Amino acid sequence: MSYILKNFNIIIKGIYIKDGEVMSFVNERNILLTDKKGNVHNIYWDKANMCYSKFSKDKEHENIILDENVLLEFDGNIDEEDRLYAIYQKRNKEIILGKCIKGTWSKDSLGNVDGLDLFNLNLLIHENHLNIIYCTFENKKDHKYGIYHHYYDEDWKSVKIGEITRQNILNPFNIIKRDEKLMLFFYDIDGEYEEVFVQEFDFEEEKWSDRRKITNDKSAKLCLDTLVDEESLYVTYSKYVDDNLIIKFEKYKLDTFKKEAEELVSNIGTAMHPTLILEEGKLWNVWTEFDKVVSSYSKDKGLTWEGPYEWKETHEDRFYRYEYKTNRGDKYTLNHAFGKDYPYFSFLGFSKVEDAFKVNVKKKDAIIDDKEDREEDDGTKSFLIVNDNNVKIIEDEHEGYEKEILLLKQEVEGLRRKLKEMESQASNPRNQRNPRKRKGIFFR
Repeated sequence: MSYILKNFNIIIKGIYIKDGEVMSFVNERNILLTDKKGNVHNIYWDKANMCYSKFSKDKEHENIILDENVLLEFDGNIDEEDRLYAIYQKRNKEIILGKCIKGTWSKDSLGNVDGLDLFNLNLLIHENHLNIIYCTFENKKDHKYGIYHHYYDEDWKSVKIGEITRQNILNPFNIIKRDEKLMLFFYDIDGEYEEVFVQEFDFEEEKWSDRRKITNDKSAKLCLDTLVDEESLYVTYSKYVDDNLIIKFEKYKLDTFKKEAEELVSNIGTAMHPTLILEEGKLWNVWTEFDKVVSSYSKDKGLTWEGPYEWKETHEDRFYRYEYKTNRGDKYTLNHAFGKDYPYFSFLGFSKVEDAFKVNVKKKDAIIDDKEDREEDDGTKSFLIVNDNNVKIIEDEHEGYEKEILLLKQEVEGLRRKLKEMESQASNPRNQRNPRKRKGIFFR
């Protein structure tokens, strides 16, 4: 289950190695789709291959390689007729759309984007019409990206949504389909820090709204997840406090985006990948701390919280943070969920708290000054986060390495991006950028 390498701490391919022991969280994009019959379809990347597995109740599982020489940007989805889709970018920058009808896969080339890498590639489906959203570099030196939307309605239509600028790491998009609209959540720099913004696409008018600023936290942030119900928008992210991470939750009125509640729901340390789940009246916030899944839940939609709880099973098996889409009437509302690897695919981090144990809450006065209220620019109340050099965060003997580990993770992520760019340059002849030789919806 784990391999021992003495005196060795590093993060490779999203797998965290602490003191030589390989931990169980695999931080790679992995997609689970369920059809109306309850069959599970898994789309994933493995050793530059785009892979597909099917797990049905009445047959042995099917496992095939859809394509080779594939980069790490991909997505998948399922439409109302149980047709499967996979979109990905190859090393030669070609964009491929795979489609599976009644068990048979076919592939179409969509061309390329002037020979550029795609980032935050997302595939959405509305009334069986495909929507593709991604970003590409507009200015590498200034870390500026353009966001683009391609959608199919009898023919392909394309629009540039806008531009964003990142700081150290490009954070993920979060996209929610709600009635006749798409809600696109993303980070952009606002003053000194990145904040969360939203833009909406109206399918009937075929028009994007102006962006609206959601958060006003004034801190460095990582990761993002959002959910909506009939009345509320829920937002969660990891925020830095003195080079450590803590999970923050915020609740807004859906029609006005007025803040109604906020809370720090985790202990300070290495809390990352926050994930929101609505389940039968409970709102869960689930995240990782090293190789563990930890969560808190609310019975009043984010006003008060119970926890955190640590889930025992995550000490035993490999697990992923799955992107989850279904055609069945599940009792859950979620975009992502932590779950075990094949052959289990069971969710982790929510539902039965008897499968977990409660974590001791660290002294909040080390990071929150008695929940002292202060007025933010938007007139709402928030908790004052203390960054006093005289305040020492209480750590146990194992947590002394956490700051170093987090910095290493950022450095490795940056190296992976640089390696990706170097590989693309080596495998991309100049004539690949010749527009006369490339056609498709992505050509600008």
